[in-house]
Amino acid sequence: MKRKLMFATLGLAALSTAFVSCKKDEEEKPEPAAPVTATSTIKGKIMVNTNLRNDTAGISKTATTYDTPAAGVGVTAQIDTREWVNNAVSGSGSNGYEYPKKTYTATTDGNGEFSLDVEVSEKGGTVEIYFSDYFAVQTTADSVDVNKVFSEPMKTITALPGVTKQYNFELN
Repeated sequence: MKRKLMFATLGLAALSTAFVSCKKDEEEKPEPAAPVTATSTIKGKIMVNTNLRNDTAGISKTATTYDTPAAGVGVTAQIDTREWVNNAVSGSGSNGYEYPKKTYTATTDGNGEFSLDVEVSEKGGTVEIYFSDYFAVQTTADSVDVNKVFSEPMKTITALPGVTKQYNFELN
């Protein structure tokens, strides 16, 4: 009888551990550690060439004079935050992590100048700069006024923590 009671107790203990055993939780996507960032300042001046009459030709090329500040141009800076993380996890697959892009915007003042404070990693980072189109009247070399759309493709610059850099951009 004691034997039967002992086997029954052992059987009950085995069953209870089977029901209480832990089930492996679903794996969550790894999240990177919080990055260490610092501020970098990007300053710039945007000019356009609205008067082709004052451009002077050199021996083998044309000299272009960007004589008008482009006021009201939208400037957008974009940073891939993947650069902020050491050993970043790829965004593809089920275990990946999607790193957001940080976006900063400014508008040029009456002098065509802008300033952006952006976050970069402690090692610095790559910043993509985008410009909105600028509409103005341009005087041709023949003194004819034409409506012109000035634009510029994306520019890539390097920003360093705690550093202010000045750039001059010309919209064509």
